[in-house]
Amino acid sequence: MACFASSCDDMTGILWAYRLNFIELLLSNAEYTTRSLFMRIMSFSKQIYIILIIFSGQISSVRAATDEAEILWSPPGKLINVGTHRLHIFCLGERNHKPVAIIDSGLGSFSLEWLKLQQDLSDEYQICSYDRAGYGWSDPGPFPRTTSNIVSELKTLLQNAHIPPPYLLLGHSFGGYNMMYFTKAYPKDVAGLILIDSSHPDQAAWFPSVFPEMAYSRGRARYVSFPKLPENYPHEKKRLGYHLMSSRKATNALRFESMNFEISARQVAQMGSLPGIPLIVLTRGERAWPDTPEGEKLETIWTRLQNDLARMSEKSKHISADFSGHYIHLDQPLLVEDAIRSIENGGPCVKREIPLNNVSMNEVSSAVSGEC
Repeated sequence: MACFASSCDDMTGILWAYRLNFIELLLSNAEYTTRSLFMRIMSFSKQIYIILIIFSGQISSVRAATDEAEILWSPPGKLINVGTHRLHIFCLGERNHKPVAIIDSGLGSFSLEWLKLQQDLSDEYQICSYDRAGYGWSDPGPFPRTTSNIVSELKTLLQNAHIPPPYLLLGHSFGGYNMMYFTKAYPKDVAGLILIDSSHPDQAAWFPSVFPEMAYSRGRARYVSFPKLPENYPHEKKRLGYHLMSSRKATNALRFESMNFEISARQVAQMGSLPGIPLIVLTRGERAWPDTPEGEKLETIWTRLQNDLARMSEKSKHISADFSGHYIHLDQPLLVEDAIRSIENGGPCVKREIPLNNVSMNEVSSAVSGEC
């Protein structure tokens, strides 16, 4: 291309300007592309990081859930086959010349709440708590869930677990039915009986309103309740206790035992008198019903029934747990420990009754009704 000198210089300047602008544009685009790529990489890295955090959290949750499930379903004692199902029994202490203490819990309860008592006495006794069918770590059992069947299963459990008599039996609440029945059915196997705020065979007639509320759906009774741990339940075991008490098999066991409560009461009564063995009856000292005329009537009836339990043996003592509610073994465990030692050391020496009126619970020690 032909041009004059001045015009060529101008054209060259223009071309260099375009070239510089193009290079600047390329560099700008490159910088933008690099920055965009960098931002995209950073954004992707953040997403990967977040995903890893979530995934690791899920792994931790799964691992925690797995560990918790392993704890829940790893019984502290042994699962013993009793023919139709397995029952869990947990023993502490070595067998010696003393009777083996066997514990049965109340409705809805199981072996875990007796751990502290077992630990305290394990240097002196072999002491065993067990879970009735459906509760704690035990399998559900066959129907009907009545005292006679429960005691038959307990007898088989002790035989198959190689725990020979003599036994010192402890029954709390509904567990008192089972231990009274066992004592009457196998009197030669029992060295003593301790009833802890126990149910009375006549209780169903006097307290129809205390039974669990039943709702009927499709012809089947359904227990309407949520598990509630006693106030002094072992703190480190509360979560485990709640999980096991709220399981379907445990709530079913509670439902079916409650449905057969009156049948169980009749079975205990029909077995006749208690043999002449050492007997200690521990009764709560705190009120269970409101401080009203009706509540006072119920408290009086309960005290009368507890006194009647203490009259089942000529070798008996009736003790009021002044600072306890229904769960005396949790509120005042030393009373239960002393009761066990008392029977092992020759049995109670004095019969006592809780006065019905005009005498406070803490004055029971002076209400002596006779020598044993």
